[in-house]
Amino acid sequence: MKPEFEVIVVGAGPIGLATAVLLARQAGIPAAGIAVLDRRIPASFDVTTPPPVDLRVFALSRASERILRAAGAWDDVASQAAPYERMQVWHADVPPHGGDALIFDAAEAGERDLGVIAQNNVLQAALAGAARRGGITLEEREVDALEQDRDVVRLRSGTRELSARLVVGADGARSRVRELAGLAARRTDYGQIAIVAMVHTERPHQRTAWQRFLGDGTLAFLPLRDGSSR
Repeated sequence: MKPEFEVIVVGAGPIGLATAVLLARQAGIPAAGIAVLDRRIPASFDVTTPPPVDLRVFALSRASERILRAAGAWDDVASQAAPYERMQVWHADVPPHGGDALIFDAAEAGERDLGVIAQNNVLQAALAGAARRGGITLEEREVDALEQDRDVVRLRSGTRELSARLVVGADGARSRVRELAGLAARRTDYGQIAIVAMVHTERPHQRTAWQRFLGDGTLAFLPLRDGSSR
C-alpha cells in the first residue's frame, strides 16, 4: 500500500518546520506529501499583532538568513528581528574597551550587520506561515507508537495512523521518535545553570552583542528592537 505521505516531520520547532518547508521548496517533494506533527502547532505570523515576549532568542547569521529566504519566511522574521552590527567579547580580568577585547564589526567586513536577534516565537510563526502557504499538512498530534517496515514507517497517534516513506525526528533533546525507533543517545550533564531575562540597561546597547567571560560563567547581552536586551 502506498504511504499517505512521502515525509512526516515530528516536531514543529524552527528546525522541524524549516526542514518541511525546504523539502517542498528545494528538494522537489510535493507539499501535499509532507506533514508536520506536534502537540502544539504555532499560529501563522500576524503583522498586525506584536508577538508576546519570548525569553528564548536566536542569533541568526547571514547563512541562517539565506536558509530562511529559501523557505519564504525571512521577510516575516526580519520585520520583528533586531539587527546587530558588532560583537564585543572580553574576559573579566581586562577592560571591555581595551586592546585585549575581541571586537567583530560588520562595517569592517563590508556588511550591513553581523546578523539579527529573533525571538523563538517569531521564528516559529514565520515558518509555520510559510508551511501553510505552501500547502504542507500541519497536525496537532502526539506520537504514541512507531513501526518500521522495509518501505514504509507507520506512526500511531491515538486512533489515527499515519504512514510515510521517511520520518524525521525533530522533536528535541528528549525525542520520542528517537526513543520509539530504538536509537541510543548519550547525554552529558554540564553541571551549569542559565538564567535568561529581559534587561533594560542605563546605556543604549548600540546594536552590539556584549559577552563577558567570568571565572565561573558568561554574561551576555543580546540587543533587541525595543532597546532592551536578553
